[in-house]
Amino acid sequence: MSAKVTISFAVPAGYKPGDYAVLYSNNGDGDIDWETPVSAEKHQLFPNGAGIYGYGQAPYGQHRYGQAHAVLCSGYGQLPYGQHPYGLGGVLIQAKVNVIYCGIYKFGFKVFDSLGNPQQGSSGVIQTAVHIAPPAPLGLKKVSYTHGYYTITGQCNPDIAGSYAVAGQHNGKDYYRRLDGDYYIYWVPEDDRWYIEDALQGGMPFFERIDSSPIGEYEPGTLGEGTPVFADVAAAANQLVLEVTA
Repeated sequence: MSAKVTISFAVPAGYKPGDYAVLYSNNGDGDIDWETPVSAEKHQLFPNGAGIYGYGQAPYGQHRYGQAHAVLCSGYGQLPYGQHPYGLGGVLIQAKVNVIYCGIYKFGFKVFDSLGNPQQGSSGVIQTAVHIAPPAPLGLKKVSYTHGYYTITGQCNPDIAGSYAVAGQHNGKDYYRRLDGDYYIYWVPEDDRWYIEDALQGGMPFFERIDSSPIGEYEPGTLGEGTPVFADVAAAANQLVLEVTA
């Protein structure tokens, strides 16, 4: 199973023909790796000559209202509302990425000149959560799927209660993140225990649990007060509804 993510970038003024953008990602966890592109594909910022050249830089007779747009500039209705030319983006470039793992994905375009030098003004970072339904076992038909989750309950300080989901792998095991991104539950094999903290292995855990499983009661750590309980509600929520096929 996989999902397809489409990332769009409305190219602003300030670039020249030959400039291009390359897509980068965090592969579903952490910050974007700006050293390793998603692919080697170069997205031209002036495809077929279209784009915003800047005042006085477009060929004679190819500007409009002093904005110096190329004749092939994308026009009204071809960009998101508010990003029609007049200095706000003449070309919309898009990249499509196939995702096969769940995660909190971040994407961003880095812009280069025609010689391959990084440019100022790379796009902002966009983030999306991707949940991929598991395939149905052989001989069965998948009817529906509900993404599972976990909860922390109990009176504690800080208030880490709420819903959590698997966010990736850390130290060889799944780690969990509260849905608002404020708290993490992770395994440290050297300590033979699980920790709850506001950063992934930041070194100052609020709570800890000595067990091979993260499910159960936690004791106060360096900074926490109380005994929160981490529970798996996936048994009720994360399940396939199946029917047998001939």
